[in-house]
Amino acid sequence: MEADLVKKLYLLKWYEQEGICELVNNKPINRSQDNKSDLIKNNNTIVNYASKPSNKKINSNIKKLISSVTNIEELEGIIKDYDLCHLRAISNKTCFKEGSNIAKILLVSDYPKADDDLSGRIFSGLVSDLLIKMLLSINVSINDVYMTNVVYWRTPGDRNPSYEEIITCKPFLERQIEIVKPKIIITLGEIATNTLLNKNNTIMELRGTWHSYDNKKIECPVMPMLHPSYLLRQPAQKKLAWHDLLLIKDRIHELNL
Repeated sequence: MEADLVKKLYLLKWYEQEGICELVNNKPINRSQDNKSDLIKNNNTIVNYASKPSNKKINSNIKKLISSVTNIEELEGIIKDYDLCHLRAISNKTCFKEGSNIAKILLVSDYPKADDDLSGRIFSGLVSDLLIKMLLSINVSINDVYMTNVVYWRTPGDRNPSYEEIITCKPFLERQIEIVKPKIIITLGEIATNTLLNKNNTIMELRGTWHSYDNKKIECPVMPMLHPSYLLRQPAQKKLAWHDLLLIKDRIHELNL
């Protein structure tokens, strides 16, 4: 019974995110006046309740839960049973990881889109095709990299994930990095880059320069890049991506990967 209630609350939260935030009343609403009826208040109370518990409590519990996990398969099993993020209840697939668990290069994307949600893959369709070509241009096979997302479930309408959704999923990203121990991290897009580097900049301000990821357990160079989906919409910007790929190619040679 409690599980059904939680699902219903998550559905109400999804309604709110889609702009469906009013319940039908027996009387018409006078839009020319402020409406503070109990019905609307109760609606907001229900929707807000679906967002609890607090992210601080979630992060603390999650980090304890996964701190002893030593392999990706076990971590993936936990995330697929993870019911603290409301996105899981309204998504088809969990897009957690793809590629080689022993890869030296790790790619971090933002969140699954519609095609990814149906396929369960990190990248699908034309985005996947372009990414494969980008990596091959510097002699890197898609099968030799490890790929993951910041958020593992599709958001309603493919909107950007909220701060709360990102923070709820972030401990799993950090633990993946600790387990895989990559030598190079490539962040694709603004959301992935700011999440990993704890920044609040545009991707244009961050790309083209090496940064460092350091969570006290592992330190790794990070190259922010434009997301392949953005490059499909703005093909003229591929010249910037090529510049960044050459920097990555040089670092691969330096590290003898």
